[in-house]
Amino acid sequence: KIFGRETNLQHGARMDNQLLISLIVWNIIVIGAFQAIPAEQQLQRSKWRSSSSKLSAKQILEFVEPETQVTVKLVGAMHYNPTSINLAKSTVEELADSEQLGSVIIESCDVRWNSSGDINPYLRELLRSEMGAASDVALEYNRPVILGDQRINITTSRMKAAFQETVIDMAQFYNGGWGRIASNITEAWKETSAPADPDNYYLNILSFFDPKLMLTAPVSFFKYPLSYVAKTPFPALSFLAICIFFFDPSQVEAPQLEWSDYVSSIGITLLETALFSRVIVKEVLAERNTVLAKSILEQCRLYTSETIVKNDPLLSESVYAPGCIPTTGDEEGKTVVAVLGMAHCNGIMKLLIEKEIL
Repeated sequence: KIFGRETNLQHGARMDNQLLISLIVWNIIVIGAFQAIPAEQQLQRSKWRSSSSKLSAKQILEFVEPETQVTVKLVGAMHYNPTSINLAKSTVEELADSEQLGSVIIESCDVRWNSSGDINPYLRELLRSEMGAASDVALEYNRPVILGDQRINITTSRMKAAFQETVIDMAQFYNGGWGRIASNITEAWKETSAPADPDNYYLNILSFFDPKLMLTAPVSFFKYPLSYVAKTPFPALSFLAICIFFFDPSQVEAPQLEWSDYVSSIGITLLETALFSRVIVKEVLAERNTVLAKSILEQCRLYTSETIVKNDPLLSESVYAPGCIPTTGDEEGKTVVAVLGMAHCNGIMKLLIEKEIL
């Protein structure tokens, strides 16, 4: 090695130390996300309900959308988890069998959805997700399937812009840059987190660490990255090759670190946390929550009996999955189902309940 074994070992030790500290910081952030945040508005609990506290379905939020009086079910999922797949499938099936199923909104866009069609059929079955399972059932019962998420190219563009903006603000600490970062993260955090919730109407940390989910979580950890390889093989394999190339087994054994190494690792971790928190919480969660909530509300307006807010199906801007039949708009008493990553559920229900979506 150019700098010698000792330098290499110290570098590896610092990297391992930074990784450990990063994991600790991110765990604190994840746990904090589900703590109560005072709500600016009182929830009208007499007009809505939730089944998040039920042991049989901890990942489902059920409520009545206040503008349209249409029942909405948000099925929170750990992507590619067999437990989530079964929950999404059974929820849609039960509503369809009782003729109560309206539209099914899934957390995907036309670009991502169509890319799945290019995968080998056997591999596609192996990588079956909760969104695919819900879609298959809905199509079997001739119910509309809505691709309700923001297009992936828009999300990617917004993430790049936020990343660059954050780096610039970090460098401009003398000009209020760090304050802007903190403000963005705080505001996005309030939007995506549950309000004060003593009655467990929203998903809580126990919903995310449900034993059934945890037992089948290894399947998600295997299938999630594999799905990226299947959909975009060249970028995914290139990234994997870079990781393997830079891996150095000699860095496994590390010498004793000095206190200054820990201080520097904490500083670097805090900067990394600020950088990625702004991108993930604001662009990946908050902005997409708004898009998904709009998709849900638009479907509710198709099934409502409230003529003032009822939508004309012919003017709908919804993106339908290939092969499905859009609703005619003359059906009432239906339930709108959305299959989403669990991290989206609380923020989306909060947006709809508090009428933040126009």
